[in-house]
Amino acid sequence: MHLLLATALFVISCKLSSAQYYVSENCAAHNAPLPCDNFSEYAEHIDEYSNAVFYFIGTNYVRSLVNFCETDNITLEGLDQNAVIACYDDDEEDVGLAITESSHFSFNSISLYNCKMVVMNSSNISITGSLFYEVDDLDMKNALDVSFSHSILYKTSLYFLYTALKECNSELQNYSLSLFNLSGINTDIVVAMIHSTAYNLSVSLDHINITSNYTTENIKIKLSNSMYSIRIADTSTYNGRSGLIFSFIRDLEERCDIAGIDPSLQSVIVKDSHFYGNAICGILIDSTIVNSRLHEFFIQSISITNNSYFGLIVAFDFLTCPEIHIENANISHNPRNWIYNCDSVLLSNVRIIETLSTGLALKGSSIAVKNSLVFMNNSGVNGGGVSLNGSSFILLFPGASIDFIGNRASNKGGGIYNSEHILCPFIFLGEEEDFVLPVLNFQDNSAGTIGNDSYGVILFGEPVQLVVNETDISSTTDAVRMHFCEPGLENENTTNLMDKQNIFPGQKVEFYVTMLGFGANLSAYSTTDGSVDIILRHPNYEGQTIKFETQPVAASCSKVEFLPDASLLIGDDTEVELQIRQTKELNLINIDYEALQFQFIVNQCPIGFSMNESGICDCTENISSAKNVTCDINNLTLSHNGLRWIGTHNAGESFNANDSHSDVCIINEHCLVYCIPSSITFMINDTNNQCTNNRGQRLCGSCREGYSLLIGSNNCGLCDSKYFIIAWVALFAVMGIAMVVFLILLNLTVSQGTLNGLLFYANIIKLYEPVFSRERALPALGQVISWINLDFGIEACFYKGMDRYAKEWLQFVFPFYLWIIIIIIILLCRRYGKISRLFGSNTVPVLCTLLFLSYSKLIRTVVIALDRRDITIHCTGNVTSLSVWYEDPTVEYGKGKHAALFVFALLVMILFIVPYTCLILFSPLFEKHMSNYKMFNKYWSWIKPIVDAHSGPMKDKYRFWPGVLLVARLPMLLSVILVDSYILRRLYLLCILLTVLAILFSLGYCFGGLYRNKRHDFLEAWFLFNLSIMASLAVISNDTSIVAIWFNISLGIFTVTFAVIIHYHLHQQLLHHTWYRSLLRRKKQEKPKQEEKEEIKTHKTVDAQKREIVPRTTNIRINHHGRESVIELY
Repeated sequence: MHLLLATALFVISCKLSSAQYYVSENCAAHNAPLPCDNFSEYAEHIDEYSNAVFYFIGTNYVRSLVNFCETDNITLEGLDQNAVIACYDDDEEDVGLAITESSHFSFNSISLYNCKMVVMNSSNISITGSLFYEVDDLDMKNALDVSFSHSILYKTSLYFLYTALKECNSELQNYSLSLFNLSGINTDIVVAMIHSTAYNLSVSLDHINITSNYTTENIKIKLSNSMYSIRIADTSTYNGRSGLIFSFIRDLEERCDIAGIDPSLQSVIVKDSHFYGNAICGILIDSTIVNSRLHEFFIQSISITNNSYFGLIVAFDFLTCPEIHIENANISHNPRNWIYNCDSVLLSNVRIIETLSTGLALKGSSIAVKNSLVFMNNSGVNGGGVSLNGSSFILLFPGASIDFIGNRASNKGGGIYNSEHILCPFIFLGEEEDFVLPVLNFQDNSAGTIGNDSYGVILFGEPVQLVVNETDISSTTDAVRMHFCEPGLENENTTNLMDKQNIFPGQKVEFYVTMLGFGANLSAYSTTDGSVDIILRHPNYEGQTIKFETQPVAASCSKVEFLPDASLLIGDDTEVELQIRQTKELNLINIDYEALQFQFIVNQCPIGFSMNESGICDCTENISSAKNVTCDINNLTLSHNGLRWIGTHNAGESFNANDSHSDVCIINEHCLVYCIPSSITFMINDTNNQCTNNRGQRLCGSCREGYSLLIGSNNCGLCDSKYFIIAWVALFAVMGIAMVVFLILLNLTVSQGTLNGLLFYANIIKLYEPVFSRERALPALGQVISWINLDFGIEACFYKGMDRYAKEWLQFVFPFYLWIIIIIIILLCRRYGKISRLFGSNTVPVLCTLLFLSYSKLIRTVVIALDRRDITIHCTGNVTSLSVWYEDPTVEYGKGKHAALFVFALLVMILFIVPYTCLILFSPLFEKHMSNYKMFNKYWSWIKPIVDAHSGPMKDKYRFWPGVLLVARLPMLLSVILVDSYILRRLYLLCILLTVLAILFSLGYCFGGLYRNKRHDFLEAWFLFNLSIMASLAVISNDTSIVAIWFNISLGIFTVTFAVIIHYHLHQQLLHHTWYRSLLRRKKQEKPKQEEKEEIKTHKTVDAQKREIVPRTTNIRINHHGRESVIELY
């Protein structure tokens, strides 16, 4: 180290003849030659030094401002790589270096830390090989002939200001500012020139590289009408607020102009540079106060990429702008590029790529294109490639080409968009004799609405002369034509005429129009959008024309609607005139816009509507009285929340929803069974939409036209064949006989005591099926329940045209058919002994069983047949009431065909239901208290077998229990049948069921056993318990899916139990046959012998067991002579 220092000192002493001084905080430690002292000592008399070289060794501290004032040939140079000048931060005074009124000042190879450095009114300043660390003020005012090179700036602001000199020169002087090979971090460089013609300044920025953190401007050049030339080359800026800014400012009032010298054209050259990743923009050229026409910019071979807000901005506020030549530039991946109020921008071989908001937006500007200009993969709202606004133009040199490739506009003009509708924004430059037509190339451009390639631009024909390398151009303009149209046929069925419309107060006038603009030339048209002015003429306006409103029209056959003023009189014709709204002026051509006209008339409110206080048709009072009912006069629809029916009294008659009859009667009633439970919107002439399952007409009481009521459910369906009835009648006939024979053969009757609980469970489950689960049970399980309840259970068409009235008669037919079959069998058994021996003594119990099975079905059928509801009919000025059959409100109650059903249902109730209930319930009382009467005994002998069949399994004192089970069905039957809605009254129905079950359990517990056979008590309790669990789970759980699962589980348990009962009865019947008893006896005898053999085998020795092992290859012969024949069992 000492040898190196000595060598350096020797070389310097040989080269320099100036005075040499050494600066060090510790001269002895560094072996510095004399004179040597710290910098503070020299600073006290620094203005006395000239022609001096100060060599800095190590770190040197500055505690005050060191001012080199009026010095000459001063050099500050670092003697080694660690030469540092550091300042103590003192708020009371500036600390650092100042060079004023000096010349030939050099600052070399020194690191300046936390100091300020100011150069004022000095010349020949040289800074090289130095580091400026956190130098807040590196300011140079009127520093002439400055060379700043090979240095690094960190968090440093480098500012140059050039103004008029203190002493004016008589002749023009040339000075320079040269910045070369500078690297900056979080640094900005500002050069401001407002010296007018006091001197000529040459500015050069070469190989400048600045990286910031969005806090600095990077490079900013402030221009005025002064004499200078600027050259920026091989420069890059990154992550600053902006990359490169040129802004124009005013000259100072203090001037030092040289007589006879005027500012000439000033040139600014930027070349081979890169501006990327900046927060605001890549390059900004703007002026708001200075006429900048005396400047000329040459921007060559540059790239402006990935800036955050703008790429290129050229903005002048209504002032003349300089000539700007941009050549061989790549402007890509920026949000936007703007040129505002500038008419002298030349683009040559420029590529604008992947801009997010229009490749290039012009406003009040014109650009000239030489060679090629490419817009590729840019996007925007209006204009993906180029957007022309504020009377902007594009000037084309001979042979110029503009490529629009893959640009996308979310609205209009994928390639180019001209907002001012100038039609031809292109101006051509060049002589006619050597004129080479410019070329426009459109490829893969798209727009969200219209004009994939261009909007507002004419590309073919006079006065345009262009070569367009695309035969199928998608181009349009603002609207110049308008026609009425039909949706979907806008290009096929357009007309200028339309029929008169009839509307109602509050209803909108609707029509469809399509607008046309010019296509790629003036002789072709293409669909476009726009706005239409609606103008009305009406007697109320006293012949005046009133502009009513303006409506937008989309680029298709579009619906336009407006709501006329409520003051228009009903019955008067109103004339409508439609005009294309002109928001822009068309140049070059004159267009005669043709207006469209039509008429409309305001009629009285239609059925279901009346005029309210606002003069608008709304729901009539009888309709609006219900909650959540709304009416829409525009769509002629009514809406409500469901479970309600609104319509006319004669709902089956067809009429037009536009009719306005005053004598139509309206019904507005709850409809809780067959109406949709959710919100519904419908028209007053199509009330069937309020109904479920293909039902319709008044209160959804019947099927829609063409549908028939199905057996097995209350739904309506289509019947394809009229021969279904023959097949079903035959099937029912066979099923009835089969069912009776099945009961007789198995003795599956109430006299056995196994069916009381089972039938009670099956009857209640059938009643409560919609309460337990909105979804039907599994088919196999539900079918068993249906058959036990004498229902078909399968949804099918019985015959075409079947309605509820016919189905209700069928509900009576099948039970009576079963009775007839068993009565015939009973009569045949009494007359013919063979038949009696065949069926045995089971016929009367089977009849009792069928009566028991039919009891619930007949009660339900009778109650439904007798059920009535009253509906209110609202007519004009009159309100009446009508009684209808609840199950089918299209049928009047007790009149017409319902009268026969009503009488028959009463007879069934009087002749069967009431006597049968009293007989089974009170038979023990009848037998006890009336047995002494001979007349009673005569008839009682006929009835007693039926009573004994029901009460035979019971203990003598509980022979009334079957009657109790019959009566227990009544509250649940009546509540389920008469309730308005299973959904709304679900909890109520379940509570009734649980109450009845609780009473039955209590009575059974109090009586301590009702049946002679204890197993029958257990079996009945088992069915009641299963039903109780099901009802309790339905009350507890609100999750319908869980309830449905448990419902099917309960049915599964019931089905298994029923199968066990059938097996038991089959076993009991087979015991009457000798062969079956013999078979059972033989099995009982074989079982002890087999057990004895197994016991003997268990005591064999191991050797004996091994001998009995049969080899796998041994052939075994089995003797069949001892096996008994199956036929001999019979």
